[in-house]
Amino acid sequence: MGTKNQIAQATKLIREANETVVFSGAGISTSSGIPAFRGQGGLWDEYSPALFANIPGLLFTFLTNKRRIFSFTRDVLSALVEAEPNAAHIAVSDLQKMGKVSAVITQNIDNLHQKAGSSKVIELHGNIFRLRCLRCGRKKTISPERMREAVEKLKKEEPKRSTMFSMLRRFLGRCDCGGVNRPDVVFFGESLPKEALGDALRYAHNVDCMIAIGTSGVVYPAASIPLNASSTGAKIIEINPTPTNFTPLAKIYLQKAAEEALPSIAEALRTSEA
Repeated sequence: MGTKNQIAQATKLIREANETVVFSGAGISTSSGIPAFRGQGGLWDEYSPALFANIPGLLFTFLTNKRRIFSFTRDVLSALVEAEPNAAHIAVSDLQKMGKVSAVITQNIDNLHQKAGSSKVIELHGNIFRLRCLRCGRKKTISPERMREAVEKLKKEEPKRSTMFSMLRRFLGRCDCGGVNRPDVVFFGESLPKEALGDALRYAHNVDCMIAIGTSGVVYPAASIPLNASSTGAKIIEINPTPTNFTPLAKIYLQKAAEEALPSIAEALRTSEA
């Protein structure tokens, strides 16, 4: 089936569905300058997840290899701070505004869906632009300006370990309750937020169409969301340049980059409604 026919079929599925949700992974943000974690050229090719994707590993690396923790923090935060929504994020927002997508379930921490104008975004892995108190759980948004200021400090020169620690302590600060703040993101080995996971599963059990975009399908429990949707009868539209664990389940598999396929689907739906 050619791409035009696939776009037409995907448009038909979404148009006829009672409810459609988007499930997005790192692949939707790569053209915004944020590297994917997995696959060729992914972040985990350069930085071992055993040392950089969990708090014990980060602490160990901080104590034993300051230069690596410095470069990891600088590279990741720089990409996240500078990133802007691409055509795929904007198309998802357009689909929501047209009433064709009711929610976005995302594994990403980059805030780009919200920046593109999407509403009802369920963040399974948190948001890098937010802090969470370890004592009371209160959350606090970090302004892009404050994050950018921190990144600029890291870009100037590699600080001493004690200076890096002081910078981190000042950046995180304390909650009004006196508790210590931490980034509101999910590291390896940590549980997903109960509320976000519960919301995502409720959508998965009730939708009749799910658009899976740019996700490898190997990170659990997030990867169970499309599987749950498929098991309850939802039609899966997958958009990914390479096949994944979801491909055999997909009613339509568009082997395209998200920023190519999604605007075409949004435009086709807009035209059909005119």
